[in-house]
Amino acid sequence: MDANNTLKRLFVGMLQETFKESESYSDFKVAIVSKEIKSKFGRYTPNDRMIEVFNLSRKSTSVLITGIHELAHHVEFMETGEKTHKKSFYSYYHQLLLTGLRLGLISVEDLKYSATDSPDLSKLEEWYGDIDSWKFSKKRDSEAYIVVFNCFNEKDDLKQRGYTYFPHNKSWRKKFQNVQEAEKERKLLLFTLHLNELNIKLGDLSTALFTQQYTLAVHGAFSKKETLSKLGYGWEIFNVKKAWVKRIFADQYEEEVRNLKEARLTFKNLKV
Repeated sequence: MDANNTLKRLFVGMLQETFKESESYSDFKVAIVSKEIKSKFGRYTPNDRMIEVFNLSRKSTSVLITGIHELAHHVEFMETGEKTHKKSFYSYYHQLLLTGLRLGLISVEDLKYSATDSPDLSKLEEWYGDIDSWKFSKKRDSEAYIVVFNCFNEKDDLKQRGYTYFPHNKSWRKKFQNVQEAEKERKLLLFTLHLNELNIKLGDLSTALFTQQYTLAVHGAFSKKETLSKLGYGWEIFNVKKAWVKRIFADQYEEEVRNLKEARLTFKNLKV
């Protein structure tokens, strides 16, 4: 199952947990889009029943909260035929966030952090009070995941250890009951398979869903080849022709943009 289907199943489960008549809301699609867009973090297209999330360089729980925001738009549209930011929208959004908090998918701290780049929390607190006063009973602790990248030579070993391959981001993933078990496994992978520590990501479900790699390409710039080499770019690697290329994790994107801007270079984020 790919990440889009996993995210849709998660959202369907949240709808079932939140609304008695959730069946009427189940007609929708989701897409995790490996694209950075300055004007928006997510989008809901009503006629296509499509939820999209962008900007995977953000904190993974912030991306999930964006997805829940768009899910609330879907519920609102199915109920009212409108897509707004009125009180009706925030009612659905608030209910879904409480479900996310109960299920351990997000935390109050995650919501506070998301307020740094979204006005949603101030609007929610206007209608439903200070977030620290919201009442919910947590049903379970967050499950932990290990996601391993750039490990072609170790794929057979990972498969034997119960990891599943996910082609959307070329990673191997395994779920654990808690962080302690996952941390023990991470240390074992480092010791036995000698994997690069940077290629092992440990986190919650949102980490497993939204951790992706970007392939950046700088075309031309032959006079800057020394600078590009120092920044880790290679000429025509990863099957990209006539360009300097580097693969980074999405959460390194902003730093990479600053480095290239300082070098007065432009780039493209490729789909590969």
